[in-house]
Amino acid sequence: MSLSATTQGFLKEVESSTGFKVLVEEQGSGLQVPLLAKVQVARRGMPFHRVVYHPSAGGMADCLVC
Repeated sequence: MSLSATTQGFLKEVESSTGFKVLVEEQGSGLQVPLLAKVQVARRGMPFHRVVYHPSAGGMADCLVC
């Protein structure tokens, strides 16, 4: 997956503002259609934000992340 420069800039801004890294990944088996993406916010036991998206939505990854 290749995110646009704008989306990458947005993710860097989130990391800078929150102090937590943002992990973006494709996850086929964990998401059931019609759910295209899921966001998990950093918390105790998970020191990073996580965005997972369904492989069928790979072309829309920038839209789903932002």
